[in-house]
Amino acid sequence: MSFSNDIVSAGKYIQKERVKTEAEEHAFIDEVIKQNHMYIVIEVNNEITGIARVLLGELEMKKHVGLFRTWIHPRTQGKGIGHFIMTYTLDWCRSINPISCMGICEK
Repeated sequence: MSFSNDIVSAGKYIQKERVKTEAEEHAFIDEVIKQNHMYIVIEVNNEITGIARVLLGELEMKKHVGLFRTWIHPRTQGKGIGHFIMTYTLDWCRSINPISCMGICEK
């Protein structure tokens, strides 16, 4: 999974000691989707160039809170992909909890 290797080799903002195997990453994505969190993959010319996810709070009192993470390959930065990711993410947040998102989205 060269995309993950690119992230790790960048050496910034990494919270992992090792790259997940492809099977581990697929299992993680399946679990994220099963739990109704958001996970998107951006492809340009059949190559993964970005990812974004929002993991919602697990406790009932924290369901309105989400942890957002994104990464865009340096080759494709400055081409509007980040803008697309943010627009998509805010729309997704509005669709699941429009009241909680309002304070963030409308500013």
